[in-house]
Amino acid sequence: MRKYLLKIVLLAFIYIVSAKFGLSLAYSVKQVTLVWPPTGISLAALVIFGFDLWPGILVGAFISNLTTNETIPIAFWIAIGNTLEAVVGAYLLRFFKFRKSFEKIRDVLVFIVFAAVISTMVSATIGTASLIFGGIIFLFGLIGGPEIFWGIWLLLQQFLYGLELVKLNSIFDISLKG
Repeated sequence: MRKYLLKIVLLAFIYIVSAKFGLSLAYSVKQVTLVWPPTGISLAALVIFGFDLWPGILVGAFISNLTTNETIPIAFWIAIGNTLEAVVGAYLLRFFKFRKSFEKIRDVLVFIVFAAVISTMVSATIGTASLIFGGIIFLFGLIGGPEIFWGIWLLLQQFLYGLELVKLNSIFDISLKG
């Protein structure tokens, strides 16, 4: 149990540090950034080390969002979206028998479609809805403009971070299990 809690705390810490880096690059509102390393880190953690680490993502995301002066309910719902994004992505990769080696085109395509596109919609939907219902952003401010670029950029960065972290695992055969 102690080892499990250490893993949760470590993942939450890594999430917070990488979130602070991403948030330092925010350009319109403090909650919106073009670079969000925690997405790839979270997905890779669940794919490599297992689904049972999801509380580390939830805690890290919640604390990270609180540091942007969000209300507790908004920070909570954004954290739920961030956590579900990684869980859904990892589940879909497992369901479609994704292999971490990326040796086959099929694995690359499964990763792109299910981890970089489908799962990111979960967090984007919940996070945006949280900010709209919380009065932080307005629905009509999301249509057009640089926000379209955000979506494309976020998909790309998740793919690159996740790909690198999963690839590093297969190269170095990293394992925290046992």
